[in-house]
This record gives sequence, structure tokens and C-alpha cells, in this order.
Amino acid sequence: FLARYGLARTIDLYFALFAGWVLAPGLEKSLKNLYFSIEADGHHYTMSLPAWETDYIQGRLAAQAKPYELSMLQAMASMLNEKDLILDVGANIGNHTLYLAVVVGCQVVAFEPNPELYVPLRESIALNGLDERVTLVPKGVGEKTAKGVFSERTPSNLGAQSLSIVGESDAVDANTMEVVPLDTMTFDQPVKAIKIDVEGMELEVLRGAHELVR
Repeated sequence: FLARYGLARTIDLYFALFAGWVLAPGLEKSLKNLYFSIEADGHHYTMSLPAWETDYIQGRLAAQAKPYELSMLQAMASMLNEKDLILDVGANIGNHTLYLAVVVGCQVVAFEPNPELYVPLRESIALNGLDERVTLVPKGVGEKTAKGVFSERTPSNLGAQSLSIVGESDAVDANTMEVVPLDTMTFDQPVKAIKIDVEGMELEVLRGAHELVR
């Protein structure tokens, strides 16, 4: 188990499974439930975590029943107000999106091109009745409108996969994803903050948001 999951996650799941479920009240003893209860700052919400057994971040969420990097999220929350518009670029499974929408009450536009992540995120949005507060855009974000692919699948950390831009002459298949610059997007209100976590494409995202952030 240690070789497969690593030390930190082995410890998390050990306590979740064998220590009275104290760290993971949403973790079913059957180990078949893909929905997990998350608690943060007096708020509760549900997350769909289908890859909790293999993906590091989903495993931490499932085992600890609290948001990943909670102290950073709380620092963000201290500078935000209810109904502020936030862009979550590289939303992953929705760790930041759901916290900001539920706990802070922000409007969130979440960008995530990986179907292994945006499909359960879409489910989490529906489970928590956030359809009017969260907009999910299943696309990558970059400097220009383009197509992209993941060069390698990383089951242990689905959010760590880097998106590579493909040329116009390259073959397009079901694994090819749309990439858009933020400057081509229209938002209903001014953007208060942008969170970017795109595994090495951060500068491209900013170059494609020149008009938005200036």
C-alpha cells in the first residue's frame, strides 16, 4: 500500500479507515461511495471524488474531509466578498471552486479541460445546487485559441498533467481539447481575482488575458 500511494496518503487513509473514521466522516466503510462530505469554516458541501483511491488530491479530500490547502483558501477568502467574480483556471476536481462558491459566496467561472476532472466537478456543482453560482468551462486556457493534448496521463495526480499545444496540421482526435485565451471570454461582471494552476502554462494564460488584467 505504501509503495502504491506514498507515505502522506497512506497515513491519511490509515486514520480514515482504522481510527474510527474521525478524519473522514464522509468516507463510507464500504469504500464504494464516490461522494464525500467536506467541512470548512462552518460550511458543509459534497464532492464527487471518483479517483480518490489513486489521485493524491482526491485522496486527501476524502481522507481528511476538508479542503486541500485550506489555509491558502482562507487567505484568499479574507480578500474577497460575497458575489465577487473569480476565475479558477485549472480547476482540477473543484477544490478552490467549491470552497469559494459555498464558503465565501463568490461567483466562479471554472476552467478545466480534463474530462476525468470536469465531469465529477460538474456533478459536484449540481449536488450542491450551485448551477447559478458556478459556471464550468470544459476548456484549457492559453495565449491563443488552439488545440491541446495531454502528453502523458498521470493517475496519481490528474491535475499535474501538462497540456501541450498541437499544430494546425496535427491530427485531431477525441483526446484533443480546446484552448482559449481569457480575452476572448465575456463575463457578466468585473473579475475580482484569477487563480491559475496550469502546470507550466501560467505565462501563456496571462499573455492571453492582457486586456482583462491591465
